[in-house]
Amino acid sequence: MTLRERVENNAAVFFLATLVIGFLAGLGTYEAILRMADLAPTSRAEIARMRRDGVELAEANRRLEAAEQARAAILKQLEEARRDLTDLRQHPSSQPEQSRAPSALPGQTPAATTAALPDVGRNPTVSAPLDSRKEMTREQDGLLFEVRECGRSRQEVRCTFKITNQQDNPMPYFGLISRSSYEQLSYLVDNFGDQHPVKRLTLGSKAIGSDSESIRQGLEPQVPLNATVTAADIPVNATSVNLVVGYFTGTSLLSGRRTVSMRNLPVVESR
Repeated sequence: MTLRERVENNAAVFFLATLVIGFLAGLGTYEAILRMADLAPTSRAEIARMRRDGVELAEANRRLEAAEQARAAILKQLEEARRDLTDLRQHPSSQPEQSRAPSALPGQTPAATTAALPDVGRNPTVSAPLDSRKEMTREQDGLLFEVRECGRSRQEVRCTFKITNQQDNPMPYFGLISRSSYEQLSYLVDNFGDQHPVKRLTLGSKAIGSDSESIRQGLEPQVPLNATVTAADIPVNATSVNLVVGYFTGTSLLSGRRTVSMRNLPVVESR
């Protein structure tokens, strides 16, 4: 029997044999390519594991970045606290408890904050007696506050006063505070006991309105500097006011913040 006859009689066998030979040849070629390229086959399970590892690595990187940001914020807060502490050490000052006027707290009426001030009565024709210049001046933290007058223009009252640095060295970080984010620090209290926040505050040639918090101006030794506090909506029959002024002596509003009060100041008509 010839080869042709054998192939014709057993075509299926020869076809299958050809497929097996071709498959083995391809497999051998694939194996040779992997060895030549120094590669290795990867299973589906291995690929899935690598994907999971990639997700976990990305999550770890995100947590690390968040931790670094938190660390930077803490270091910034520590640096600010260190600067404030340095300012306090360089400019030590103490606040007499009697000189600090109470400030309005959330939920309190303005009149409730003036309980610590002398009651001059509800009679608009009677004002508290003025003890010479005693109530017109205050000395505190090496500073001298001297009220010149409190003048009225309709329902506005402007108190003019001088501030003198009595220390031997300049005070470069002095400033007046109108208000903070949670309380009024400079205001007038009329003889009816009603509190009036600052409408305008001046220090030397600088001025701010009620929408600003503070104004800064350095003080030279023994050089008086004029300042004013203006408040509105004061009754025309009010005869005297109590002046409360907030100020600071450090590099920020939190450094050396104080208040000083001058009481029973007569209100006169502005000239």
